[in-house]
Parts: sequence; structure tokens; C-alpha cells
Amino acid sequence: MRTFLVSLLLFSWVITFAPACSGSDDEDVTIGATDNVDTQSTTGNTGTTGTDDVEQNPCGDETAPICNSCENDCDCGAGKCISDVRGNKFCSQPCAFFGDAVCNSPYYCRQMGDTAKDFYCYPISGVCDPNDGLDCASCERNSDCEDPLKCIFPENGSQPFCGRPCQGDGTCPNATMDCGHLPNQTEDNICLPLIAGIPKPQCGGLPMGFCQPCHENGQCKTGQCFDSGTIGKVCTKGCSSQEDCPTGTFCPSAKGVCLPPVAYGCQGFLTCLGVDCPDKKICYRGFCLDAP
Repeated sequence: MRTFLVSLLLFSWVITFAPACSGSDDEDVTIGATDNVDTQSTTGNTGTTGTDDVEQNPCGDETAPICNSCENDCDCGAGKCISDVRGNKFCSQPCAFFGDAVCNSPYYCRQMGDTAKDFYCYPISGVCDPNDGLDCASCERNSDCEDPLKCIFPENGSQPFCGRPCQGDGTCPNATMDCGHLPNQTEDNICLPLIAGIPKPQCGGLPMGFCQPCHENGQCKTGQCFDSGTIGKVCTKGCSSQEDCPTGTFCPSAKGVCLPPVAYGCQGFLTCLGVDCPDKKICYRGFCLDAP
């Protein structure tokens, strides 16, 4: 009788608990595939779902207004903390040349890195406060600039800006600028923004170069702002054959202007996708230049 009772108890335990143990592996797979289970998933996250944790921004989902001051990315929430031509940090956000991510005036979508994702809304004047009279502020006359700065009118068609006289390399107050000479402009050397490591008389985005975003013809060096319908409104140039276009672009006969392939657009072209430079040349914003 005692043997029978022991056997009965063992049989009851097996019926009650054995299925739960044998099904644990299947439950782990199911949990890993769901988004609403409050336990450890196959992603290794705990307490919430794997998908939710991956998408959550530790700095918050709100994006700070463009040109809010910042010290790091988290000061901008879901945005990005970048520097203007003076080296002052401000909040920005990722952008594209077409669709909902186009930058509104007075900003434009500027390349800030080496990949097609490294584009952010940037003040078209180069600084967030273009009327403060300091380095790279907009001007029409010397009186628009704080002393000892003077209004500079670049011969390359760039917008006029306030420039600071300097004595030589390393004498400018901002590490993003260096001392450069402007022939036929002034006897003084002027603190100029560093572009590809060289001081250039261009503070803002105007005039836009080939394949850069635009709103109207007057913003482009070529005088031609073209709405492609597929890659956005960009500065381009007229063409009658492939030979008229930069490497990495083509001349569609129906449009008569040079355009990059839709697959990577102008943002891809500017980061040198499809551009094959010869020896002793490097690609910079889509064009092959002499290597330093």
C-alpha cells in the first residue's frame, strides 16, 4: 500500500510540473520575438522589450530648436550638437535634400562628415547670430562690424562678412579659422574659415557648389538650381553629353543637366560615392583634387 501511494505521488508531480520544464526553451524563443513581454529577451535587454530599448534615445525624444546653445549631443535631445564657423556649438538635426527632412530657411543641409548620413541643418550665414558684428557676421559696410573687424567682399561671389585683421598663423581667436590674405581686398591679413584645412573667404553656404541644395538659381555658383523630382532641388550645370559632367554623375538627355544616380543622389556624390580619382588625387565633396 505504501509503495502504491509513493508511486501515485510521483506520477502526480510529473503530470503537474514536467510540461513547464520541457517548454522553457520554446517560451524563450517566443519571448524574444515579442515586443510586450516584461522580462529578459533574446536581445539581452531586461525590464522592457528588445525593440523598445534599441529605439529609445537616452537623451530624450524631443529635438531642441536649431541654434540652441549646447555642450554635447544630449543638450539637444534627439538632435546633434555641432559647431559653426567660429567654433561655437549649437543644436542641429539630421537633414536630407528632399522630403520631410529638408532644412527650412535660413538654414541649409550641410555636409559635416564622410558619409551620406553626416548632413545637418546649418545656418546659411555660417553663424547662428549673423547680425552681432563679430567674425563672419553678415555686413554691407564696415560700420556693421565690431571694431577692429571690417566688412569683406570676397571676389569669389561669397556673401560679404565681417573679417578680423590678423598678424599670421595662429593669431586668430578661433581654432576653426586661420590667417589668410585676400588680394585686392585689404592690406591686412584676415581671419578666414578653414575649408579642407585652408583659410578661405567663405563664411556661409552661398554660393552653393555643384550638387549642393538650393532654393533658387541665385544661390548656385552655376546659376542653375534644378528640381530633379527624385533627389531634391540641387545646384547643377547644363550638359549635352556625358563629357560635360563631373565624374560620378551623368547627363540624362530628357533633363539636359548633370545629375548623380538616384540610388545615392547628391548626398552620396558629395561623400564621393561613385567617384574614382586617379593617382595623386583625392576626392573632396565629389571632386578630385591634388593630394596635399
